[in-house]
Amino acid sequence: MISFVRWGVIVALVAVAAPTSADPLQWTAFFGADKLPTTIALGGATQPEQRPLTGPLVGGRIAWLHGNHWAALGVEAELTLTPTWTGYGFDSRRPSYFAPVAGYRAAVILRLVPEWPVQPHVLGGGGGATLLGSYSPYIHAETAGVTFWGAGITVPANRWLVRIDGREVWVPVIGGSHEASWEIQIGVGRAFGGSSRVIELPPRPLDDVCPQDCGPQPAPTTAPTTAPTTTPTTTAPPPDDDHPDIEMPTAAPPSRVPLAAATAFATASAVDFEPGKARITDAGKLSLEKLAQVLRDYPYLKITVTGHDADADLAKKRAEAVKWNLVDQGVAQDQIETASGEPAKTAITVAPQ
Repeated sequence: MISFVRWGVIVALVAVAAPTSADPLQWTAFFGADKLPTTIALGGATQPEQRPLTGPLVGGRIAWLHGNHWAALGVEAELTLTPTWTGYGFDSRRPSYFAPVAGYRAAVILRLVPEWPVQPHVLGGGGGATLLGSYSPYIHAETAGVTFWGAGITVPANRWLVRIDGREVWVPVIGGSHEASWEIQIGVGRAFGGSSRVIELPPRPLDDVCPQDCGPQPAPTTAPTTAPTTTPTTTAPPPDDDHPDIEMPTAAPPSRVPLAAATAFATASAVDFEPGKARITDAGKLSLEKLAQVLRDYPYLKITVTGHDADADLAKKRAEAVKWNLVDQGVAQDQIETASGEPAKTAITVAPQ
């Protein structure tokens, strides 16, 4: 148990101390089943058939998470209702009575790899369970403290999410001790109140964007040259051996930025570094792969990588780290320039020259 707590504290510290990303609030409505122990003391019933039994479960929760690419730590609160009955009338001549159990809980939740399509989590906490016993003459309304722990998975779909949880809830039983009840919860919810990381690119003139990915550009059209008014308008003759001094316009170099590069710039500008260092994280290296592919596909495209930090030397070193990572992936050195700048929203900005 001590080892489990120790590792929980370590993971929590990593989740809080590492570079963070914005995580929204989340609400979930759920249903399931609540298996209560037959010896439950809630309500003070003297006969087993007059105690609340296993029943369906409904409820809702709201959670707030904060973390990075690898882990997110947060808190959540939930309300539950188990609309169960006493006895069910199967084993006793005594009538059954409606005996709903309401629950209210707070928990600490640790979600792993919160950017993956399937996100596991563990949680633990405590709260209370209240028996609304006015429906039965054999039991009375009563509230008791409970503790619980659980695990599950979350599957996000844009802002919507599906969550499945299994819980072990410790409730008071006859004799003054506690015994575990079991719950299974299946919920559907939605994230709100947060924002995704948005990378602002430097503005470009409208004519600097190709309608499609740019390949070699056609030669510009040359306006005809005019002669004096006494002679008809003529165009310059093509160059040949008899007119070596006449220079015809040549095709303009393909200097426009392909649309495919815009997404690559945004992804690369989100590269992460180890705190206070110029060492790119593993997740940060993945964010540079798309930019490397674009630069290899368009060898004429040149970019400037600017590091942003109050420490100009660290900013420059981070820009150089990005450059050499791209070179290691097959990008020509002369396609990349580096610079340092003032602190900004991101540690790195990638923009076309």
